[in-house]
Amino acid sequence: MVSIVLELLSDKNPNIRTLVNAILDYVQIHDDTWKQEIKTKRFLEHNKVYLQVMNEYDKQFPLEQPEDAMDFMYYPDQANPNDYPYDPNQLDQEGFESDENL
Repeated sequence: MVSIVLELLSDKNPNIRTLVNAILDYVQIHDDTWKQEIKTKRFLEHNKVYLQVMNEYDKQFPLEQPEDAMDFMYYPDQANPNDYPYDPNQLDQEGFESDENL
């Protein structure tokens, strides 16, 4: 029954969509098994146009990533200190350059 109501999320009639959303809100409150599926379906329906545009864009302009793309990633604790334009010892507690060094 819930799967049928989920299909009506994309109905053109705003009154039906309002009723469907009220039903799905009720189901989400009282049935945890449907909660994630309803959330996912609502997200997909709400962002349908955006997802279609991004999918077409990805098809037109695919990312060219080298096979060893992970080799280019590094973390600050593994990085060469000479790569940084500042001295990490001059940072304040929040990680920003302190005012006295400016």
